Amino acid sequence: MRKAFLILPFILFGCLLLGSFNCARKTADDHFRAGTRFFAQGSYDEAIQEYKKAIEIDPNHVNSHLNLGAVYARTGMFEEAKKEYEFVLMLNNMHIKAHYNLGMLLAREGKKEEAKEHYEFLKSVSPTFADTLLKFIERN
Repeated sequence: MRKAFLILPFILFGCLLLGSFNCARKTADDHFRAGTRFFAQGSYDEAIQEYKKAIEIDPNHVNSHLNLGAVYARTGMFEEAKKEYEFVLMLNNMHIKAHYNLGMLLAREGKKEEAKEHYEFLKSVSPTFADTLLKFIERN
């Protein structure tokens, strides 16, 4: 019994120590929020790093993939952006922003028929996004 009392402080200290390490770890959402702040500030390299860290923690973090695609598109990395949007659609084929963003990229490349497929989807779920996409397709 006495040995138990002697060991107990060490066990408690170990639990507290391990708990503090877990508290210090950033989550995928933490990295996503940091990436979003960097993106808003125009710090694209830092945003990319943060979104990639979020994805490393949670490979299916939809919002990180979506925003990573947006950063890639903003910086002219269109193929990488398309891959991110396609991945989002693989995870959730009903994702409105992924359909819209991918449609915009395809229209920009002159792939109007492929872009119109995304317009057709959007027409029934988000007429505002659909109208904006269609106008962009027709202009390009």
